[in-house]
Amino acid sequence: MVVRNMADNEVSGQDNTPSLNSFEAGLDPKQAMAGTKVDGLLWLVAVVLLIGATLVTRYLPQYALAGQNPVVQGAVIAGMLVLALGLMYLTKQGKAFVRLVKDAFKERAKITWATMPDTKRTTWLVLLVVIVIAIILGIYDWVFNTFIKLFT
Repeated sequence: MVVRNMADNEVSGQDNTPSLNSFEAGLDPKQAMAGTKVDGLLWLVAVVLLIGATLVTRYLPQYALAGQNPVVQGAVIAGMLVLALGLMYLTKQGKAFVRLVKDAFKERAKITWATMPDTKRTTWLVLLVVIVIAIILGIYDWVFNTFIKLFT
């Protein structure tokens, strides 16, 4: 069992979410990602907001005089998108997605890229192999075409 000191996390500015994944915690992955009824409601409202954001330019000008202004339409769309993303984040799945993205960025920082000389050397090697195989296939094609012409 992992014991975390919440006071240390708050002082250091770390995320207070548990570091154990659902498998390490002994939970069924489906149970770990299963949302509550509140999560379902948040997702429903977020989806309605996203759909509404796509309809703003069509219907807002009909119901509000200020809605004819493109700046107002853009602000309403941006507000709806921000609100929908905020609601999605409040769900269990949303927090898991944010944690996944953070972990992906941490892993990306660990990547060791090839040096430019290694990349050039490998590129020339691949080009050479492609040319050699193309020549070999061309020779095979010529030989088979010659045999077919002899027997037809």
